[in-house]
Amino acid sequence: MSSAKNTVLFQPQRMVADTVLFVLVLLMGYYALALWTYSPTDPGFTTTGQSGVALHNAAGAVGAWLADFSRFLLGYGAYAVPPMVLVFALRLFVRLRSDERLLDVFFVIQIGGVILTVFAVSVLSAIHQAAPLHTAAGSAGGVVGQVLATGVIHYLGALGATLLMLGFMMLAFSTVSGLSWFAVFELVGRLFEWVFARIARLFSGGGGSDLGRNPSRHDPALSPRTMPTVQSDYVAPEVRRRAMPIQSAADLSPSIAAQTNPAAPADPVFDAPAVSIGINNRSIGSTQTARPPLKSAKAPIKPQPALGTAGGRPIVDLLDFAPQRQAGFSPEVLASLSALIEDRLEEFGVRVDVVAATPGPVITRFELQPAPGVKVSQISNLSKDLARSLSIISVRVVEVIPGKSTVGLEIPNQVREIIALRELIESKPYQESRSPLT
Repeated sequence: MSSAKNTVLFQPQRMVADTVLFVLVLLMGYYALALWTYSPTDPGFTTTGQSGVALHNAAGAVGAWLADFSRFLLGYGAYAVPPMVLVFALRLFVRLRSDERLLDVFFVIQIGGVILTVFAVSVLSAIHQAAPLHTAAGSAGGVVGQVLATGVIHYLGALGATLLMLGFMMLAFSTVSGLSWFAVFELVGRLFEWVFARIARLFSGGGGSDLGRNPSRHDPALSPRTMPTVQSDYVAPEVRRRAMPIQSAADLSPSIAAQTNPAAPADPVFDAPAVSIGINNRSIGSTQTARPPLKSAKAPIKPQPALGTAGGRPIVDLLDFAPQRQAGFSPEVLASLSALIEDRLEEFGVRVDVVAATPGPVITRFELQPAPGVKVSQISNLSKDLARSLSIISVRVVEVIPGKSTVGLEIPNQVREIIALRELIESKPYQESRSPLT
């Protein structure tokens, strides 16, 4: 009895597995709590905090330091550490309880998968996310993400770096969790196949569709489901005549003559011609004569140009000119706006120079020359904050201007000019266009 108890309850390797899983779950829970309750006002690795202010971090002072250091080092990639470590802990727990060898090549590959996933999230954050306002790293991916993103973008570009990091994340997650992406794709395919089959069965096997097409649905004795199925090649002459398209009288005369009984007398019963279908009595007999097709009595009507048009098209003089209104900004306002844009962007940590301003009827475009090291995404992410600081409705960032190295910033005019349709039609590009619409 004692030997059986020792075998079941006291297994050192299983105790180690349980202990490792329990410790990792506690540590990752504490780490996740510190990250989710992070506050830049708490004292940490890069901040001194505010005196006399209570800590906002639920994990205490140690959690505040740990969260600040993690965000400085990895950025948003730090939030990928708890789930990846927990998945790794579950796989490790299974390996320990199954008496498998712990330290092998696959164990090292799993650890590398965890690190690769965290770094990939940091790089993607540095590429596509704006840096938080209160961060010493200067990037949403932390120091590691910023350094790696700069090197990868230099060789592969932003799109290539994004695709590479997404591939690394899928590969690393599959390595750590043991999940096969081919099995996932097959499962998703089966799910879609099942959904489409149910939809097709719903539309094709509906019980009320036959009742809507059957005119005798109120009489069960005359229902097509109770009648026997009879197949025959014979088609009644009346049905065949009704099924034939009536095109002209010449097309109908041979068919009517062919359907006439040969034993019928050749002399017609009525001397008057059958004007209802345009065929005289002589065409109905034992001999068939070909007749030329009848010509339509009405000739096609040639469309005439309408009044006030030239060649059937409306003339431009029918359109009105747009009222002349003073729109856009004055040169003094443009100069002050240019300086204000530079100052506001510099307050957000983005240094630019306004090199040109192009007023338009509806908007005014300012061309910004970013300082070395400034990314276009940093300016795009500040569009709402910039509109608020400039006290205007909205701004639009044009990231790429063809033929120029500047970034466009479009601001709506105070008074918008009305663009008339006549101006568009009389414009030189419209007149010289070879499009069928013009």
